[in-house]
Amino acid sequence: MSRSEIEQVRSRGTVVLAYFEIGSIENFRPEYPPVREQAPDLIFNRWDDWPEENFVAYWDERWWDLVVRPRVDQAQKAGFDGVYMDTPLAYEEIDLQLAPGATRGTLARRMVELIVRISEYAKAQEPGFLVVPQNSPELRQVPGYVDAIDGIGMEELFVLATDELCTQDWCEENLDHTRVLRDLGKFVLAVDYADDPAMVALAQRRQREEGFFGYVGPVELNTVRPQSGHRGG
Repeated sequence: MSRSEIEQVRSRGTVVLAYFEIGSIENFRPEYPPVREQAPDLIFNRWDDWPEENFVAYWDERWWDLVVRPRVDQAQKAGFDGVYMDTPLAYEEIDLQLAPGATRGTLARRMVELIVRISEYAKAQEPGFLVVPQNSPELRQVPGYVDAIDGIGMEELFVLATDELCTQDWCEENLDHTRVLRDLGKFVLAVDYADDPAMVALAQRRQREEGFFGYVGPVELNTVRPQSGHRGG
């Protein structure tokens, strides 16, 4: 988006966040060719759910230099209100054989260190710049995470893609962690994937009851559906 397009959206009172990935890279992103050419060892195992995407060594300084810092700079130059950072979950999905000596615990700490670094870097230039990671709310348990973020984006808290109630144990765990973040003053952007009218209504009701900013739509997120309400409480 150009600065003029962003300003047009912001003029309606809308907060505009720049999306990018901090724990993975897709082969159609503009950063992929230079990463592949200059630092191919940063690219780890493929994400089975997304064949065009690989997890990366997100703690490596070259990842910061080639991808993360330029993305933050670009977002601020373009006039975005903040960044929406996908794939913190990389810490759970990286093949440990590709990261010698690492454990899930050390990878979680490294992810939080990256989020903290992004927050400190961005806010040093724009104090009100928003830092919003997506999913992995359990990272709140790692020191530094809560203070570094302004909100969190959460997918499939109530309805899984598509039209399936989220009843697994991890659904309740995610909701519990998200509630803690909400109660600490962090806003929650909740997205559930449903087409069935009854499931859409259920997800919207649950989002409102929890006081989350919510959207219920198709998994492709390629349409804008009317919502019955965005926040409760």
